[in-house]
Amino acid sequence: MSQEKGLDRPTRSTKLWWELFLSFFKIGGFTIGGGWVMLPLIEREVVEKKKWMESEQFMDLVAVAQSAPGVLAVNMAVSVGYQLAGVMGAIVATIGAVFFSFLIIILIAVFLTNFQDNQYIQGFFKGVAPAVTMLLLSAAFNIGRKAVKDKGGFILVAVGLPSLIILGIHPIWAILVAGIFGALYYKT
Repeated sequence: MSQEKGLDRPTRSTKLWWELFLSFFKIGGFTIGGGWVMLPLIEREVVEKKKWMESEQFMDLVAVAQSAPGVLAVNMAVSVGYQLAGVMGAIVATIGAVFFSFLIIILIAVFLTNFQDNQYIQGFFKGVAPAVTMLLLSAAFNIGRKAVKDKGGFILVAVGLPSLIILGIHPIWAILVAGIFGALYYKT
């Protein structure tokens, strides 16, 4: 079995498993800030570079991964890995996504107590915070540009975003209401 972009049959290729592991290891290892920051990098790797799937299929996986409980980066690794290579693909992509972070956390736990008061370390983290914000806004813009294609999408963003930010509505309710709205608005 082979996996071409968009096919429903996952492949059982050791080469693909290895590529999934390395892709998610690279993304997980060189991204500071978590799932939403990783999202544009995952999309670039999966859609543009590897051409494992189309952008629309990737956006569908983002919607599923974001609505599922847990960490977005892990949910995306599971979703992409499973879509491409079944259960084993989900496992190797997930291990790749978290492995580098796991090692870093172990090292930080061991060594940070010795350096936590260091002004350079503190300065580093103060410098990283705005960069993470920039990456999050970039991801939101890129996803929004692809997801909001018509009046219905604009209405959802115009109502949903203030509901989340100002009213403090829980994201699960926003997703649920958006799904119901979409089912009613986009019915054929």
